[in-house]
Amino acid sequence: MMKEHLNETREWVLTIIATIILILVIRTYLFSPVIVEGDSMNPTLVEGDRLFINKIGMYIGDIERLDVVVFKGKNNTHYIKRVVGMPGDQLHFKNNHLYINDQLVSESYIIEDDYQRDMTLNTLYGFDKIPEDYYFVLGDNRSNSMDSRQRSIGLVHESQILGASNVIVWPLNRIQDVKE
Repeated sequence: MMKEHLNETREWVLTIIATIILILVIRTYLFSPVIVEGDSMNPTLVEGDRLFINKIGMYIGDIERLDVVVFKGKNNTHYIKRVVGMPGDQLHFKNNHLYINDQLVSESYIIEDDYQRDMTLNTLYGFDKIPEDYYFVLGDNRSNSMDSRQRSIGLVHESQILGASNVIVWPLNRIQDVKE
């Protein structure tokens, strides 16, 4: 009887330890929860929205234009922004419109009356194209977003990107695709 009780206790302890290890592996290498703070991604993401960032995609796939990514900035601050410019892209704003490789970009995810001053990559950073392994990221709420337009954030190197998340998972009434 005592031996059976010890075996059952040992099985429970091993199950709990295995579960904790599995959760840590999943959270570290596969998926991680994120809670949106602030309003730089309004109207797409609002304060309190919850997402899971896909970390495994960073190892097996590429970052795509319009992905919503979480990246590590200076001082270990984490940001949630949309990838707008890809490596090799030319990018500029003119008359409140975004142009990538001289093509007007339709941005249905931004606030339409959000004013954006005219600028080019050259005026911001002194070069005409986004360098290899770097991305130009923007908040959807352009007038209230710290993003690649500010030197304090700058272009984001792929090594800074922790993962992408294209779906709100909570609250239930806000579950939606955020990529487009």
